[in-house]
Amino acid sequence: MTDAADASAPPARVGRLRRTFRRPLEVWEGLGLRARVTGLFAAGALLLSLLMGGLSFYTTSHFLVSDQVNAAITEARAGAATLENSLAHTPPSDIPTLLDTVNSTSGATSILGYGKAHYSTNPLTVSLDNLPAGLRSLVTSGTPASQTFDLGQSPQVAVGIPLPSLHASYFAISTTPSTCWPSRSCWAGW
Repeated sequence: MTDAADASAPPARVGRLRRTFRRPLEVWEGLGLRARVTGLFAAGALLLSLLMGGLSFYTTSHFLVSDQVNAAITEARAGAATLENSLAHTPPSDIPTLLDTVNSTSGATSILGYGKAHYSTNPLTVSLDNLPAGLRSLVTSGTPASQTFDLGQSPQVAVGIPLPSLHASYFAISTTPSTCWPSRSCWAGW
């Protein structure tokens, strides 16, 4: 048989929590049933609206970014096809002009690795060294690839397409929208 004096006392932590939340608990306990139900309903509605707002924001930003990436891939494929058809008949001195014509409608920056030389439509801002190393190695090994990355403080989408018949690699770099994209925290600046 166990003696009442041997029973363990309740942990001191429970008493400390009760003291900490004494005033709010007294207010809550002083409310009537109608006020408590109304308060719980309001808290539930607030939680639900925050959840739905966050879900809507994330879904919308995800679709905007994925649409932008898909458009960049489509434009890069078209640019690569144009380059593949024209590059064999173009002297090396005219390659920058050819790259400019590929990007005239999209506003993307193009980089072409052709032989040992690299050409860029915007060599002061973007070069082959600015692209992620994994993307470059995939494309130079013959696999088309795309990747999002930061260039300075601006999110970019790089699409790389190998041109095996010319032993070349074509990269198109497009700016993504400034909404929260998957690899960037939405709250980083706050």
